[in-house]
Amino acid sequence: MYTKTITYTDYNGVERTEKFYFNMTKPEVLEMEYGTTGSFTAAIKKMIETDNAGRVLTVLKNLILKAYGEKSLDGRRFVKSEELSKEFSETEAFADLYMELVKDSKKCAEFIDGIMPDDLKASSDLMNKVESGSVTKESLINMVDTMTEDNSKVVSMPAGNTV
Repeated sequence: MYTKTITYTDYNGVERTEKFYFNMTKPEVLEMEYGTTGSFTAAIKKMIETDNAGRVLTVLKNLILKAYGEKSLDGRRFVKSEELSKEFSETEAFADLYMELVKDSKKCAEFIDGIMPDDLKASSDLMNKVESGSVTKESLINMVDTMTEDNSKVVSMPAGNTV
């Protein structure tokens, strides 16, 4: 789970500081990767290869909103819904987080790493490259290839299914 404290100014001009929570479960990650629209990592790889910045931004926005939710008071559940995501997307807190992740590749990699289930951490290789300053188009493509290989070990698809 990724927890982010964001200070922002609401639409009444009031400065607020709130904690926001983001999380992806194993089923959600696998659904994204092996969903009916094809492999998530393959789509990311194609966007990187073709320098489709607009599409990458849309995917990042959707990932933030898909991961957003609220912890139940007893901590047993992480509640997500389209309505909660929509409400969050209509705040300056969302806008501030989105812009922070777009502008800072290290923070973006930390966010992605933070929302993933512990045993499916996807971006540790990316984090190492960001910290060393060696992030390139090729290193991103290699990272996506590695993620695809690692995810294929997590679940075996029935014969005849393609991703």
